[in-house]
Amino acid sequence: MCKYYNSDGIDKCVLNCVTFDVFPGELVFIVGRNGCGKTTVLRAIAGDIEYDGNIYWMHDGLKIATSKESNVSWIPQNVDDVLAYSVRVDELMRISNLGSILQFENVDGLSFVFDSGNRKVKKRLLSDMSGGQRQLLIAAIALSSKKNIYLLDEVFRPLDSEILSSYLRILTDTVRVTGSVALIVTHDLLLAKECADRIIVLKDGAITFNVDANNVDINELLNKMN
Repeated sequence: MCKYYNSDGIDKCVLNCVTFDVFPGELVFIVGRNGCGKTTVLRAIAGDIEYDGNIYWMHDGLKIATSKESNVSWIPQNVDDVLAYSVRVDELMRISNLGSILQFENVDGLSFVFDSGNRKVKKRLLSDMSGGQRQLLIAAIALSSKKNIYLLDEVFRPLDSEILSSYLRILTDTVRVTGSVALIVTHDLLLAKECADRIIVLKDGAITFNVDANNVDINELLNKMN
């Protein structure tokens, strides 16, 4: 895929022939310096921007859909940009069917949602929640949506380590069991090394490295980013 933006009459290349495969059941982390094109890749896959090229969802070697036709769940870096603060927690749960995903009941960070005895909490507006609570709630909703493709853009930064560990476990289990895929943008190389199946390094809009996470160290990733 290629993407150009026009700035002051000059076309700037943001994505330069970015090509990669993601296989069912994989968690692929995308890393790179600020401005290298990581978020643009996710936005293209989500169908949020126009681009040159093709993105296909394949099954048994056959093209069954483009990414726009596939079930894609995209969590942007700042969920506040897509939330209506006037919505209550219980209303958001109802329309997203989050309450049917029982595995989230065991995530301590979501106890404020699933504590059936605390009706006052469920009646809270999203504007009354902390940034981390809003981020976690939207991330949980994304998994409850049962999509083919999960796109997560720097969603882990507001989460504490215990909640992050629980969420990543559920994300991994969901992807493995359903045969879906997850593309995760992060600046945390240690997290990528620990949790990814593969790591893709972007630099100046191009892929400089696409490697099995078990076969690379942090220094090598840094070298490919610089």
